[in-house]
Amino acid sequence: MTTRVSVWILIAIVATLVAGCGSTSGPGDTEDTGYPERTTPDNVLTKIERAFRNMDCDAYMDCLAEDFLFCPSYDQNDPNNPLPPCWDRETEREIHEDMFGPDGGIAEISLDIEAVSVQFQEGPDPYDPTDDAWHYVVDVDLEIVFEDPDHPAWYVVGDSEFRFRADPDTVSSSGELLWDVTRWYDTGPPPALPDGASSLSELKSSQR
Repeated sequence: MTTRVSVWILIAIVATLVAGCGSTSGPGDTEDTGYPERTTPDNVLTKIERAFRNMDCDAYMDCLAEDFLFCPSYDQNDPNNPLPPCWDRETEREIHEDMFGPDGGIAEISLDIEAVSVQFQEGPDPYDPTDDAWHYVVDVDLEIVFEDPDHPAWYVVGDSEFRFRADPDTVSSSGELLWDVTRWYDTGPPPALPDGASSLSELKSSQR
């Protein structure tokens, strides 16, 4: 009996190891997409990073609330091509459909978002988590490589502020809250922009 139990334990361990080796998803990833569920603001930022890397507009848009606004840096406002104070979710979709699409001429995108400070803001109703909010100040480091080898790569560096709110209409597969980005503020490039680098507002406005 002891030998039989030991054999079954060994089989179970081997099966677990084989299953683990065949998985390319990270902790918290959904099985079918490789993206994490948006159960925390950190997961939302991870999903945005992966959506840019995969040039997946739908995955990126899934992270944005219906009333989402992107607000460019005024430091980057060109008087010959003035930017609006903010633009909405639909404009953001159009920008990234062009950027990620087959006619965008982009071969590869990498995006790193690193949190610098995090602040939780409790809503007026302590029993309603959907009125709570998170504010993240982050460093953004983005690189775009073009299909044309003669086209220089585009580097984007700078600070941003993300604001998150719980999605009032949907929950995760396990019943947890899902978080959306309500505001993305480009707070501008560093005081001394590295050679060959540009700001996030400059990149997005070039696609408008």
